[in-house]
Amino acid sequence: MSVPIGETGVLQALSTQPRYYDQTDLELAELLAIHVEEAVTRIRSERNLRESKRKIERLHAVATSLEACTDRETLLSEAVEAAGDVLSFDWCLIGRRHDGTFVAEAVSRETPVTAGDELDGVETGAAGRVVETGEPMLIDDVSANPVAEPAHESFRSGLLVPLGDGGALAAVSDEPGAFEQTDLELAELLAASVAAARDRIEARERLDRRQTDLDLLKDVYSRVLRHNLRNDLNVIGGAAEAARTADDDRLEELLDTIQRTATRLSATSERARQIKRVVDRTDPIRELSVRQAVEPVVERLRETEPRATITVDVPEQFRVRAHRDLPLAVECLVENGVDHNDAEPTVRVTAEQCDTVTKLRVADDGPGIPAHERSVIQRSRETDLEHGSGAGLWLARLVVDRSDGRLRFPERDDGTTVVVELSTAA
Repeated sequence: MSVPIGETGVLQALSTQPRYYDQTDLELAELLAIHVEEAVTRIRSERNLRESKRKIERLHAVATSLEACTDRETLLSEAVEAAGDVLSFDWCLIGRRHDGTFVAEAVSRETPVTAGDELDGVETGAAGRVVETGEPMLIDDVSANPVAEPAHESFRSGLLVPLGDGGALAAVSDEPGAFEQTDLELAELLAASVAAARDRIEARERLDRRQTDLDLLKDVYSRVLRHNLRNDLNVIGGAAEAARTADDDRLEELLDTIQRTATRLSATSERARQIKRVVDRTDPIRELSVRQAVEPVVERLRETEPRATITVDVPEQFRVRAHRDLPLAVECLVENGVDHNDAEPTVRVTAEQCDTVTKLRVADDGPGIPAHERSVIQRSRETDLEHGSGAGLWLARLVVDRSDGRLRFPERDDGTTVVVELSTAA
């Protein structure tokens, strides 16, 4: 006599005598099997409950550890390892949406993908759907799921939980049906801790950047305005006083001095205003046309500096990721090439693309930038802004820095070349 015990097994009774068991025995065996199944189910439930409770307690400890992380990289690394160690997931990773794909940012040990790998498409893949909808997803069999695009052939099942900010936590296994609803719920708890810690890190970084910006503005106003304004006003005041008793020839010379100094004073004030504008803007880096960042600036300078020859050779299709004030950086560099040059300066603006980097070059035929002014853009502090030209160079560096770019001065025998390196837009 054989009676199934749910999905647990089979209850069997054997006898050496034929027709030993009757219908009553079968019904009693079925009743016993029901009790056994209920007992096994209760034991399993209690065991699963204890295991879930243990994992939740460990997740609380993990959350405390994650709160102590001070940077994003450490946070994500600890999170994926916790998913493996605490939740017993085979492989775990955290990815983020980037340029139309879902890219791995951190992976647990022995995961058959690495950080930086493209995992699936944002438009069509499971990760992209989770990111877009903000809803978790449990995948029992990737081969039977129409939106699953496994990044590795060994991935057979998985779960995905949104992290916000275009990110998601994923756990995968080489066996189908490896995850249950409880696993998904525990993963959501971990994801909530990761998201909270990430938001705290980003908030602190924003506060740190803002404090740096406030310190920067303090330096700008104390160094540029206080120093330059005082000096230039002294020059104007001295010239005006001398003009009271000057003859006609001397008077004209003094008036020229006053006019030049007033113009320089106005330029200094404008530089300070531009620096404040760049610092105050918290816009994210955006995609910009290089030509559109260059041509309006050059056209304006051609009108204000008719003595200069300024040429542009920038392909129309070149696009970069940069701060919105990239045209201001171009203006500062071209102006530097015009102002510190002979009576008929020549400035050439060109661009080229190398792999993922776009290089914008501003070259002139002048005497070159003095070492003390080049050092302005090579220092980490902003306390060397007493020179107007130095302030312009430093302002260009400020914009490039906020574009996640790089400013270089290649060596030249004649003239000066400044190279702005920016990320090419996808």
